[in-house]
Amino acid sequence: MDDGQAGLSEKTLVSTLKKGAQAAAALALHCLHMDPEDRGEGEERWWGRES
Repeated sequence: MDDGQAGLSEKTLVSTLKKGAQAAAALALHCLHMDPEDRGEGEERWWGRES
């Protein structure tokens, strides 16, 4: 792979990682702004079980 291709691959990787990080941050922010009573607790949160 020549330097031009390596640079392009690196830019593509960085761009993909940045988009993933932005999506994760947006999801975390959304969850933090939810009403705490809507989040559930323990297994209910992970498995959708009602207490």
